[in-house]
Amino acid sequence: MRLFYKLFISYFSLSLFLLLSGYIFNELYQRALQRSSGEIMALLAAELAEMLDNDFRNDVLVIEEYIYDRTLTKGLSESNKKFERLENVDAFINAEDAKWRSVPVGVVTPFMKTLMQNDISKEIREKIDYFNKKDCCPYAEVFVTNRYGAPLAMSGKLSDYRQDDEEWWQVARDTGNYISDVDFDDSSGVYSIQVAVRIDDEAGGFQGVMKVVMDIKHLVHSIAESKPLKYNDRMQYKLLTRDGRMLFSNEQHEFLEDVSTQEFFSHIGNADGYFVADWDRTTEGLEVFSYSHLRDYNKIKGLGWIVVLESPVNVMFGLAAQMKRLFLLFMAAGAVISAAISYLLSRSLSNPAVRLRLAASRLGDGDYNARAEVRSTDEFGALAMTFNTMAEKLERAILSKENELREREKMQGLLEHQANYDTLTGLPNRNLFIRRLVRAIEQKKHDRDYNFAVLFMDLDRFKIINDSLGHSIGDQLLIEVGKRLNTCIRPDDIAARLGGDEFAIFANNIKNARDVLFMVERIQLALAAEFDLIGHKVFCTVSFGVTLSESGYSIAEELIRDSDTAMYRAKTRGGCGCEMFDSEMHTLVKKRLQLETDLRSAINNEELLVNYQPIVSLKTLEATGTEALIRWKHKTLGYIPPAVFIPIAEETGLIQHIGEWILEKACTQNKAWHDKGHRHLHINVNFSIRQFQNYDQVEIVRRVLRDSGMPAQFLTIEITESVIKDTKSIEVLKRIHALGAQNAIDDFGTGYSSLSILTRLSINSLKIDKSFIQNLDGDPNAAAIIKAIIAMAHSLNLIVVAEGVETEEQLEFLRLNRCDEIQGYFVCRPTDEKGLTEFLEKGWTPPSGLRK
Repeated sequence: MRLFYKLFISYFSLSLFLLLSGYIFNELYQRALQRSSGEIMALLAAELAEMLDNDFRNDVLVIEEYIYDRTLTKGLSESNKKFERLENVDAFINAEDAKWRSVPVGVVTPFMKTLMQNDISKEIREKIDYFNKKDCCPYAEVFVTNRYGAPLAMSGKLSDYRQDDEEWWQVARDTGNYISDVDFDDSSGVYSIQVAVRIDDEAGGFQGVMKVVMDIKHLVHSIAESKPLKYNDRMQYKLLTRDGRMLFSNEQHEFLEDVSTQEFFSHIGNADGYFVADWDRTTEGLEVFSYSHLRDYNKIKGLGWIVVLESPVNVMFGLAAQMKRLFLLFMAAGAVISAAISYLLSRSLSNPAVRLRLAASRLGDGDYNARAEVRSTDEFGALAMTFNTMAEKLERAILSKENELREREKMQGLLEHQANYDTLTGLPNRNLFIRRLVRAIEQKKHDRDYNFAVLFMDLDRFKIINDSLGHSIGDQLLIEVGKRLNTCIRPDDIAARLGGDEFAIFANNIKNARDVLFMVERIQLALAAEFDLIGHKVFCTVSFGVTLSESGYSIAEELIRDSDTAMYRAKTRGGCGCEMFDSEMHTLVKKRLQLETDLRSAINNEELLVNYQPIVSLKTLEATGTEALIRWKHKTLGYIPPAVFIPIAEETGLIQHIGEWILEKACTQNKAWHDKGHRHLHINVNFSIRQFQNYDQVEIVRRVLRDSGMPAQFLTIEITESVIKDTKSIEVLKRIHALGAQNAIDDFGTGYSSLSILTRLSINSLKIDKSFIQNLDGDPNAAAIIKAIIAMAHSLNLIVVAEGVETEEQLEFLRLNRCDEIQGYFVCRPTDEKGLTEFLEKGWTPPSGLRK
């Protein structure tokens, strides 16, 4: 449901609730007023009935007081005694009654005259005259009978002598009093009632009955002057007999008119008690209350008459009716006004929300320029301004995010390209090349007729070009080689750069080895052409190693590895050739892999040993140091030369662990020899270039020296000339030398070395390669080279050590040319720590012609 309708319904419902509450309150007030008016009518009716009842009781009280008059009581006593003396009272009364009845109407017999003129009758007439003059108790006639029903005194004539058979006499005798219905005397025109009272003596014995005929005009006329009727001048009242005849009314009614058939009297007839409120509902009168008159009545206890009060509703509720009409009119107008106000208020509250919703909807649909219209400074205005601020921030954030996503996609594409392509040549790199091989291997598993080949290519003499002309020229050569390779391969083939000057080519869907060889020839011809590299004319040849998928490979790296192995053989045969990986190579590779596996467990299996070969001074003819030499005693193959397993250790990275182990063993052993008195003894340990690639090597040397307790100056690190060419290795070597260790160049003269770098390194000694020593007898150039090395080393204040000395003649030549130290079989073969300990204890026995 829309907010407008919710607000409209809420406000309008609240307005209707207030109006309805007012209406209910007014209804409750009207009903309370009705109840109050009914109660007032009831009180008025009760008060009027009580007033009439009191007046009647006062009249009766006069009668009751008179029955105790002495004259009356005496006369009754004498009359009763007289009748008691009669033999037959009933016969006497009947006889007298017959005489009474026989007298014509209007004739007074002497006996009647006697009864009317005795003392009692005279006193009664005096009482009647007195009360009539006072207008207090209008008695018309009074009769007194004894207890036998015979008249004793009377103010008027009785129709019968015998009265004990009359209703009034019997009721008065039995109950004490009697009140008759209203009677009308045509001759006198008097409306009267008969009241009879029983007369008892002091002992309570029945003496007789007094009957009084009362004129009711006294009671009727007192109603008009009553206080209750003065409460409302428009009040209508009726005085009814118990059987429904009209006694008195301020309306047009005949006296004793029978109104028992009228509707209001039926309610009276059903009532019991003195108060019944009656709402006479008619179609006339005030429709606001659905009735025209308000009536109430009460019964007069003594007489049994009924007092009925009636008032028009417009008199009792005129103001309330006007208020109700006005309130209903107000409710109708209020409903219209509240609906209009609710509509306007709902619109004023919902319109800002609608505008804000539309702006939010536009913003949600991607219209970041959507803004909410600000038309006020209230909460909705503040909310609209907050929304606009949020939209502006969101717009900036989304634009920034879109730019970021574009940059990220661009960077992701760049990273993906860098992850799969060589940054220098733009060719696929090893990762992409391997993924392509993996797909080809899977295809080969499902299609036996499908074949492919891997060509591993390496540039011949690239290192010389790179070192002599510079790295920029070398990089340019690699770029040009990549371009020419792309021109030589088919669309389904891939040429990739694996690293350095190594390239690989994936030849897809070949038929036989002849297709591969044709491809190799195309590439060799393309690369044989001259390269113009920034003014430098360069020629380049390449060596190829080829592996075919027919061998059943399941791992891509194995294909590359075997192709590399075949390429290496092509290089060893002079380069600029191509070798196919065959079963012999496969056997060698498997053997090499087995050695690699065995080498990994050789240390834990205690198969690696350390032998020591002494280094002797030609001046003192004493051992100045020893070289630690590693040996591998394979559990099945026996001793394996270091030249076989050291390259494997360098390629696999095991050289780090093996080199640390040798260093620990050698330093610990040399410290043991120091403790035995050979404190001048140095220990030489060979370090591979791979060990210098680890910056932690300095900390390893520091830890080993600390744990072994050997002073650092007795440790000599032997390196090959290849280490001198690596900047990182030189940095690590300098840091080890800073610890106090000595440095020596091993196999000097066989590799490439820069004499300028040699002068800047902290080198303490040079070891002449044994190949020069062994060629002394047949090669004059060897002797010249040895002399030159010794002379150069001494000029640089370096110690010269000759390796591989095996004959006395070699020893003599070195001594004569001032070589400082020698090492070789002529002095001592490599031995374990026990054998070298014995050599140190006994000392070296030189030839007889050599003196200290």
